[in-house]
Amino acid sequence: MRRSMVIYLLLILTAFQPLKAAPSVENSGSKVPADNQMQADGAATAEDVDKKYGTIEFPGNNSNPAGEISPCTFVYTAGSEGVKTGESICFRWDYWRTASTFAPEPKIDVKTQNGAVLSGAAEPYVNATWPKPRYTPLAVLKVDTGAIRPGEKISITFSMRFPEVNNIEGGIYAFVLTPDGKEVRLKNRISLYACSRAPEKLFCTAEARPVKGQKGRVTIAVTDKYNNPVTNFSGTVKITSSTKTDLPASYTFKAPDQGFKHFETIVQSDAVTRITAAYKSIKSISNPVLPREKTEPGIFFGDLHTHCEISTDAVGSPDHAYEHARNFCGLDFAALSDHSPRGEKYAELIAAGNRHNAPLHFATIIGFEWSSGRYGHRNAYYPDDKGPEQPKGGDNTAPWWKLFDEHNVRALTVPHHPNMQGGLKPDGTYVWGSMDWSKINHKYQRVVEIDQHRGSSEAPGGANPELRILSEDFGSSVQTALTRGHRLGFIGSTDTHFGRPGIGEGLAAILSPELERAALFNSLYDRRCYATSGERILVFFTVNGFPMGSELKLSPKDQRQVSFRAIGTGSIKKVELLRNNEVIKTWDGAGDDMSGTLSVTDESGRGEWYYIRITQADTQMAWSSPVWVDKKN
Repeated sequence: MRRSMVIYLLLILTAFQPLKAAPSVENSGSKVPADNQMQADGAATAEDVDKKYGTIEFPGNNSNPAGEISPCTFVYTAGSEGVKTGESICFRWDYWRTASTFAPEPKIDVKTQNGAVLSGAAEPYVNATWPKPRYTPLAVLKVDTGAIRPGEKISITFSMRFPEVNNIEGGIYAFVLTPDGKEVRLKNRISLYACSRAPEKLFCTAEARPVKGQKGRVTIAVTDKYNNPVTNFSGTVKITSSTKTDLPASYTFKAPDQGFKHFETIVQSDAVTRITAAYKSIKSISNPVLPREKTEPGIFFGDLHTHCEISTDAVGSPDHAYEHARNFCGLDFAALSDHSPRGEKYAELIAAGNRHNAPLHFATIIGFEWSSGRYGHRNAYYPDDKGPEQPKGGDNTAPWWKLFDEHNVRALTVPHHPNMQGGLKPDGTYVWGSMDWSKINHKYQRVVEIDQHRGSSEAPGGANPELRILSEDFGSSVQTALTRGHRLGFIGSTDTHFGRPGIGEGLAAILSPELERAALFNSLYDRRCYATSGERILVFFTVNGFPMGSELKLSPKDQRQVSFRAIGTGSIKKVELLRNNEVIKTWDGAGDDMSGTLSVTDESGRGEWYYIRITQADTQMAWSSPVWVDKKN
């Protein structure tokens, strides 16, 4: 996924360029976005165009391995007009996002029947059309000598590097260009897909805190090197566990499994359990599993900030996104937070979320993203099966919160990548505006996304590899917000734009009594949550017995009894306790299961907040939400 994410960053950072007006087109053909649609010449029908200008077909079977260069042959059959000397056959992607993920080789092989000579090459992708979905050039083949006669068939072969993900549809239209500039779009639309490769990865995930004595979920899924589901997998996976379970010793995948299998098992109640799945040389060890009492909250892992094709800058169907989240990443919950969906698009987003919501098994959260170059980027989340779409206007802070108040709407607005800005637009505003922390709202803005695929936004000061901070700081980090009086719990999420929740940097962990929407929302509201950089690290953190997200009052001389336990997915390098953003205690690593306590006072009398930061030896991290201590009167 790294190459794909780099491509996405380049798309956004590339400066906007003006578009030339599109030539006229004789056939409106299949439905394309409104900015793409070109008017037909007179009353010509698609059948008229077929007869006069010909047809384009793709006889291939779309068995093109993800991430590899494969030949793609199109067959053009000339209509009654033929294609004369000086005229051209033109190919265009129907969507800029597709053009950014397929990479054609420059050379094109053309075979004709009657000696016509065509010249041309595939054009490299240029980011001149974002964010509006318009046609993007692929190639123009000009007839230099001779002519393509009526009924003649010519083959046109592109060598194409297919995307690393197989949930992208590459749509291509063909045109005939006349010397006087008239452009006729042929009827057929060619669709290209990558297919998954051989199995190279296993995902073994488990419900992190099942109730003692009750069955919890274990998911084993098979993917290729790029995390594409291997839906035709038929091998036998061996299953072992660090404690006694009733899981089978092995499982042979069958065609109906589609590359994944959910199991249920009871694990030992007084120990940490790790489950291993192995196929040949491929192995996956699950996240740690620690059963809980019924009175304790579970810990559920999910991805709340993801995009699919409902966003203009993302790909993949919403159904595929939710299926992948549940069945291949083994997430407990997920949300599609697409960019500013309205009308039919918003209805589609809500319908998909409601289709895939399965209380106690897999929860979906309804939400969306409202990006502002001036005020920062925020996502809205709702506790049930609906919520209002984005209001009009450009301010996603106080006016939005006022609207919620007026309509008695329960909602959370969650800032993300707050310390970043980039992608300067023609009007002088930023696509990625850094966060405006000047407005505080403890009713709706109670959580912040501290980590995602752009790295951590925890601390000011710019790039810091140890803290996973990748970019320059523009004065609006999470710690800056805490200093200014915001009381924010922490989550992570990927912000993936490839329709694959759970693949990439960042996960949210929610401490909730049940795996269902309302309970998860209430826990987020109470800031009973924490962030990880992607691994399912178990984090327990209290101050005087109060869990993360709490607010309590103590006198300056009262003891603050800080306690933690961290159960890693690998060896823990260190655990740091921060007070008012400063590290006041570091526990050096001691295996993959660490606990610690510290008693401190704070006689400054100005109030304080505490949180812990866990760093594993493999650089994966987790951040507990803070606990705030106010001065007792």
